[in-house]
Amino acid sequence: MRTLPHQVLLPVEPSGDADLWLDRLSAAFADTGCDRGFLAIAEAAVDACPGDPNVLILAAMAAILDERPERALVFLKRISKRYIATPTERLLQALALFQDGKRVAARTLLERHELTDWPALSRCFQAAGAGRDGW
Repeated sequence: MRTLPHQVLLPVEPSGDADLWLDRLSAAFADTGCDRGFLAIAEAAVDACPGDPNVLILAAMAAILDERPERALVFLKRISKRYIATPTERLLQALALFQDGKRVAARTLLERHELTDWPALSRCFQAAGAGRDGW
């Protein structure tokens, strides 16, 4: 199973489907010829694995790629209710805020968590794969 750095506050619900959905979402992100339609896959993944933090992170990323920041923030809020926030979630939150036109809030969040240089960003945003680094 792919893991993202999380400090669990509550036990993660077991889900045999999570690996399948993580693979599907990762494959969609890796397809650089695809620039839309990620959220539909992510919504199905969240329906199947509603408490899986890795699925929720990739769902937030899918929403951002599909330019649906309000949906990304919903997924990220779901994570924040159960887990300690990681730099990855903070970066995705800042991206969603930026897309939503809340640029000052996004910048403040990045500065507060020292996510303003490329090395820090690249360490916490590996989910997209090499094909989406420029994004």
